[in-house]
Amino acid sequence: MSAPVISVLMSAYNVEKYVGEAIESILSQTYKDFEFIIIDDASMDGTFSIINQYKDNRIRVLQNEKNLGLAASLNKGLHIVEGKYMARMDADDISHIQRLEKQHNFLEQRPDIDICGTSMQLFGVEDGVSGQDLTEDADIKAGLVWKSTVQHGTVMVRMETIFKNNLFYDESIRAGQDWKYWYSVKDYVRFASLKDPLYFYRRGDQNITIRFRSTSQKRAAAMYKIIFDDINQIL
Repeated sequence: MSAPVISVLMSAYNVEKYVGEAIESILSQTYKDFEFIIIDDASMDGTFSIINQYKDNRIRVLQNEKNLGLAASLNKGLHIVEGKYMARMDADDISHIQRLEKQHNFLEQRPDIDICGTSMQLFGVEDGVSGQDLTEDADIKAGLVWKSTVQHGTVMVRMETIFKNNLFYDESIRAGQDWKYWYSVKDYVRFASLKDPLYFYRRGDQNITIRFRSTSQKRAAAMYKIIFDDINQIL
């Protein structure tokens, strides 16, 4: 059997209320040539049981013996992906039905781009569209000096670039690992983001940004120190 073109990678932890919607949004994609790697990060609720209810042969399920956190779980998944591209997915969000198709087509037409994100439609305790302003590599990289300018759950990544440059997540970071990751890989990749909101981002108490708000603030301070140190070395 030939390798799938896309590997969708999702880590799940205590999201029994939402994980079914996330899974179904991937299984219903218009683009069909993918594998779906789902890592249960030692959930203590019914998440793992719900995941196992889905019998689609494209799904590969792993279960961590203990809670490793998002960064470590994603690294675990990255080491086993078989696709040319890896698409991220968060277990409490929803992907637009054409998400994989549109990102795949874009990356096929733009071999110079390594990481392609999209805008997001917020829902839950907030609504609106996020991330549609910065779409080109230079603008996305410039924006990294003050925040994460790539929407983590939305990305599709060219795996050849990841493996060639050994670009994996910093597992010491429990929240805000995406910002550190984009900043760390910026010299090895070219970014782009589609203006279409192809990802539905749930805002609520389950959201990692909200649950780890104090940790995120400390992580932001640590990131600013890294960035300022880099700037001082240039000046």
